[in-house]
Amino acid sequence: TPIATAGARNADVLTYPTNLFSGVVGTFYMSSIVSVNAIANSSILLATFPANGGAQMRIQASTLGFYDGTANQTGAAISGSNNLNGLAIAWSGSSASSAVNGTVVAASGFDGDMSFGANLAVGCATDGTFSLSGTIRRVAYYGARLANATLQGLTT
Repeated sequence: TPIATAGARNADVLTYPTNLFSGVVGTFYMSSIVSVNAIANSSILLATFPANGGAQMRIQASTLGFYDGTANQTGAAISGSNNLNGLAIAWSGSSASSAVNGTVVAASGFDGDMSFGANLAVGCATDGTFSLSGTIRRVAYYGARLANATLQGLTT
């Protein structure tokens, strides 16, 4: 059934409860085609917050970054728009990394916990803001921190 276009409705936000994920160890992977607009501006790939705080995996200033609830982490550059990109973040203990299309960048200042909120939204913040201008083809969560060499291979 098509979504009605007449009248007011809530934002369409795909969410999962975060009790399915560990904030202290894990890996998120996705493949995504992003537009020039998404690369140039802030776009959320995964988030556990409304627009004003909480953990997130995002595109900002042409890089893949994430926020662990305490510090912003800047990762590898996203090379081109309208191309399929392999994207990943991995964390455990006091270390974290991000990977884009085979390039892995170690995070600095990771606080040891992703500080997930109640729900994980895919493609935008949990309140529907900062939506991704592009498509997400695949999303995977691993309950372990994958090694940087594995992230490199996974995102290539």
